[in-house]
Amino acid sequence: MNKIKLKKLAKFGFAALTGLFMAGAGVAGTFECKVKKSSMAKPSGFPSRTLTMIVPYGIAGGSGQVASAMAEAVTGHTGVNINRDHKPGGSGTVGMTAYMAAPADGYTVLEH
Repeated sequence: MNKIKLKKLAKFGFAALTGLFMAGAGVAGTFECKVKKSSMAKPSGFPSRTLTMIVPYGIAGGSGQVASAMAEAVTGHTGVNINRDHKPGGSGTVGMTAYMAAPADGYTVLEH
């Protein structure tokens, strides 16, 4: 009796997860089409200089490795150089404070 209930529950769970994944894929595809058609996709002349990525954690940790991979991927796709500025300390507070103090010109991003 319990085996039958578990099989039904497993089938229902699989069907529910499949439905959620398919719904998410449809939403993501719609969003991507809207962004590609948008005039705000990429302002002309931006970026005209190197970007700075502030990483509020150390170089050797997981965030440092993710920041390095992201910077390499963006540089490979766009040709824009990204300087990684690691500011560890205070559970990320030091890096976030540095990010908030940076000018709001779009050339400084926070990897968190």
